[in-house]
Amino acid sequence: SAPGDDRVLLDDVVPALGELNAIEAKDALKAFLQAREREQKLTGRATILRALGKLRSPELGPYLMTQLRTDDVQAAAEALGRSGYNGAFAEMTKIVRRPPNRDFSTPKVENETLFKDRQACLWGLAYLGNPAAAVELMRVIEDVVDDQRLRADAAEALGIVADDAVAGRIIEKVTNPQLDAVARAFYLQALWHHPTPAGAERL
Repeated sequence: SAPGDDRVLLDDVVPALGELNAIEAKDALKAFLQAREREQKLTGRATILRALGKLRSPELGPYLMTQLRTDDVQAAAEALGRSGYNGAFAEMTKIVRRPPNRDFSTPKVENETLFKDRQACLWGLAYLGNPAAAVELMRVIEDVVDDQRLRADAAEALGIVADDAVAGRIIEKVTNPQLDAVARAFYLQALWHHPTPAGAERL
């Protein structure tokens, strides 16, 4: 296609297809992405992946999982979360976890790509909405050598995925004087996204 046609497809047609929950839209978007792969066109892949995620179709999950192992991790993680594909839970959790012996406490250029991949998978878990993600999100919140931006995002994501049982654990963290003040503040932020009567009484 001509450059102008390509731009129209990516700016207008692809997002519009993403708003349709129809098998025709899924097939069209997948075919468009696969065509770009064959033609080795790198631009626009993230736009197409995000449009696929907006279809909220778990059956796209296995295909989107293959994209989680490409340079488009961030768009693929968002798409997987929005699609509701729980088969992505373990892999995204693995990516969120800080690699051992790697200090993220001070932002560094060499950490930025991995930071963005971890952040994207963290939000992918938030979109999935599985309370089981709380274990990993709490690990990030309490990790003093992790990036403060990621710890704040983890707190917000925790509030999003929390059920009442998880909210109870968050309240215990907030009221635990043995926990460092920064982590407690992040847990309090999580509660803003999942207010409960029990939390209102205890705080």
